[in-house]
Amino acid sequence: MNARSFIPHSLTAKFNALTIGLACTLTAGVVMFAVRYASASTYDEVLRNGTKLAELVSQTSEYAVYTENAAALAQATAGLAAHSDIAYVALISADGRVLTQRRMHEKIPIPGFTPGAAGAVGYRDFDDAETGHGHIDVVAPIRARRFSGDDELLELQPTAQREQIIGYVQLGLSLEAMHDRIHQFVRGILAFAAVVIAFGVVL
Repeated sequence: MNARSFIPHSLTAKFNALTIGLACTLTAGVVMFAVRYASASTYDEVLRNGTKLAELVSQTSEYAVYTENAAALAQATAGLAAHSDIAYVALISADGRVLTQRRMHEKIPIPGFTPGAAGAVGYRDFDDAETGHGHIDVVAPIRARRFSGDDELLELQPTAQREQIIGYVQLGLSLEAMHDRIHQFVRGILAFAAVVIAFGVVL
């Protein structure tokens, strides 16, 4: 009997079926683990980079927000168009007025502004029904030094706030590129698994 031929109920057929079954089960487990790990690590990376970028914009846009100068506001957000993960950016006054906004991904809407708790950087997750991908909305406060005519009084009050929040940066982080990278990674795993299964069947 030729061991390479596929004969029903033969030992070779049962061994091939077992090999394929084990390979498929192992592949499914690896894919699930890889997707979860890649999603979590990539999400954390996008959020970390986006938070740093929002804080950088908050530092460089202090003058623009304080003066509410249209040209300065446009210049403060112009450089963000080069970042593929940025879906939108808005500069907002301390009382919640939108001073300027720029959308890089037209399909992703800008959600309502919600400042972070206690003046800290905050973020929220959104699911986009139209694009099929989610995005992260990051809000960072814009601080300016508080000037007082009585500096001696500030010295006598160590807990006095020497900075005040004059506005906010609202930054949208698209997760579309993250999903594309994960899908490409999964396709690579499936292609490799298919080659291993085919090699096992031939042998």
